[in-house]
Amino acid sequence: MLSTLDNRGLPASLPKLASSRASGVLVKEQITLAKVIEFPPSARSEFDRDAISFQAVVDGKPILCIVKAELLRSRFEPLAHTELQLLNCFASHRVALEATARQLIEAGQIDAKGEVLITTKTYRP
Repeated sequence: MLSTLDNRGLPASLPKLASSRASGVLVKEQITLAKVIEFPPSARSEFDRDAISFQAVVDGKPILCIVKAELLRSRFEPLAHTELQLLNCFASHRVALEATARQLIEAGQIDAKGEVLITTKTYRP
């Protein structure tokens, strides 16, 4: 079976790669379309899940981001036990938590329910 070749002489079915030289090293990376990820300003307590949730909107589709209270306590505020304390802790560290949510979304770590779970294992400062 013959395959079609692209202008580089490679099978056309291969993913296209971008090449660039940085510091004399040839770097190749797969070209992907950028996702538009936005974070509306609201957040709420998920008492039954021992977590705080906030929305991400990815290319117009809502994604629920869940931040476990265990992460907020172990990483930021060990004495945050009430709903208000956890919400305040989340608000104080929202930028870092949104950055982690963005990384997880871009890595495709969205579960079957359309949720991104941010825990002590998935948090990346």
